[in-house]
Amino acid sequence: MDFLTVSNLITTYFQNITNIYGWSIRYENDPRTTPTFGLWCNCKLDFNIAEQKEIGINSYRNFGDFIIEIYHSIGMGISSHLKVVDIVVAFFTELTVSNVVKFQTPKIRSGGRTEDNHRVDIICPFYFDS
Repeated sequence: MDFLTVSNLITTYFQNITNIYGWSIRYENDPRTTPTFGLWCNCKLDFNIAEQKEIGINSYRNFGDFIIEIYHSIGMGISSHLKVVDIVVAFFTELTVSNVVKFQTPKIRSGGRTEDNHRVDIICPFYFDS
């Protein structure tokens, strides 16, 4: 499986979730204007290491993280972030997308203040075989 296909599988899956809930979403290198108010998500894929699965053949397990940064205007409270976190974690915990990408349990961390927004990050670790 190639990186482009994996990237498209993951981002399409998340885009379908955001369409259901009406969240604004941006990806790295996205030409659209970043929202200045309300709740929105910035998403990125980090491909990490690859390990050989079996000796003697070209079989590798590739690891990565799908990172969803949730931004909300300062002063709006943490509850709006946590509602999104609960939904995303439910959708990504122990998920397999198209029998290709396997997700593990997401991690949550506070991103703190970024300009006029507060940020919470959801890190969704995954792996796929190639």
